[in-house]
Amino acid sequence: MKNILSSLIIFISLSAFSQSDLKSKFTDDLNTIVQLTNSNEFSKLMDFTNPKMFDIASRDQLIEVFENMISMGMETKGGIARINHISDVIAFDNKIYYKIYYRSDMNFKISGQLLDGLEGMKEYFFSTLAPKAKDIRFDDKTNTFFIEELQQVMIAESSLNSDNWSYIEYRIEDPQQAQILEYIFPAQVLEKLK
Repeated sequence: MKNILSSLIIFISLSAFSQSDLKSKFTDDLNTIVQLTNSNEFSKLMDFTNPKMFDIASRDQLIEVFENMISMGMETKGGIARINHISDVIAFDNKIYYKIYYRSDMNFKISGQLLDGLEGMKEYFFSTLAPKAKDIRFDDKTNTFFIEELQQVMIAESSLNSDNWSYIEYRIEDPQQAQILEYIFPAQVLEKLK
């Protein structure tokens, strides 16, 4: 009886949001994340970050990572996020999760200290990101990578009956990111996200 009641509560709460409402909410949030990143408003950006991430590194430490990348010579600009697909809901332990597949253009301008590692960056961008993008090119004059329609994945998490979502990038092929995901999400959820 308890399982039936739990399932009914989850169904009712999920029915409150239609797929188009979710797509609109997620699109707005993803584009806000892009805008905050573009304008270097990292404190506000942290408001969208999955809070379990702060168990790994504090909010201030994560902000410092972004600021250090800029001071070392990496300027990042993202374009409009366009959602390709939203997974079916995953409900577990009074939380709901969605896997959001989206694409956006990205530019990375390299200068300063990071120019020393430019060749390694080129190798990474063209070997790792190229298969996920419509096109990647590098402008030697401005030391800028232009990535067209980079396919990306985010995991959205919220408490039941809430419209307050937190996000984390999903890159399971990256061993370090995989460890972070294993820490943040229960094993049962992570298995369904794969």
